[in-house]
Amino acid sequence: MILPRPQALFAVASVTWKEWTAFRSHMLVSLFTGPLRFLTLTWIWKATSSPSAMAGGMTTDDLITYSGLAILLGYAVFDFADWNLQMLVRTGRFANHLLQPMHHAWYALAQKMGHRALAILIEAVPVWVLVSLFLGRPLLPHGGMWFLLSVGFGFLLMFVVNYASGLVGFWLTRAEGVRRCTVLVRDTFGGAWIPLSFFPLAIQPILFATPYPWILYVPLRIATGRLEILGRIVEPALAVGLQLVVLTVSVILLSGLDLLARRRFLAAGG
Repeated sequence: MILPRPQALFAVASVTWKEWTAFRSHMLVSLFTGPLRFLTLTWIWKATSSPSAMAGGMTTDDLITYSGLAILLGYAVFDFADWNLQMLVRTGRFANHLLQPMHHAWYALAQKMGHRALAILIEAVPVWVLVSLFLGRPLLPHGGMWFLLSVGFGFLLMFVVNYASGLVGFWLTRAEGVRRCTVLVRDTFGGAWIPLSFFPLAIQPILFATPYPWILYVPLRIATGRLEILGRIVEPALAVGLQLVVLTVSVILLSGLDLLARRRFLAAGG
């Protein structure tokens, strides 16, 4: 895939921002669902563990912080490239993107940059304020630069994983079921619901061999100040380096899969 000009990416992101601002006011529903999910998880952690107890290598306060940050990071890295790509293929509109000078993957990434920038403004920031008020203190992550860098890699990795999932639409007419299963696996093995340190140690090597934990779990554990991988404490710098390796390998695999998918699409179209 040829790298597009930054001006082109910014233009697509800007248009997407304006489109979502005008027609996507349902994002404000997050002002209700986000705090409600946080309160539910907080009640669960407080009911199942004592303040001084350790569960999965984390205290109750760590678990509450993890849950709050998981919701906020979910807004920041959310992606629907899989659904959008499958819709374009199913309706035949993907053919229009083959005529554009920008590869569709770059176009979709620029779209994500636009709608996630808006989501941070009208979803993440208000929910952060509400969660902080409930906690009685600002919900702030540890790690500083390493945390932000890790979130950036997670943002890109989420897109790569979802776009690869969307390519299934080139082979299956009805790919919605596969997409939903992939989302469930991604969120479960990515630590969106509970930390992966709760999973049996025997299966954790399998989990970390997939890209899913590197999307959310690694940034979240850096944010709590204690990153544990396969039962061992890992420094943030090393974790971010490994995250970059996973991202690089995933991009290479995506490029190969995208080439196969495009050949099939062109062949199917004659």
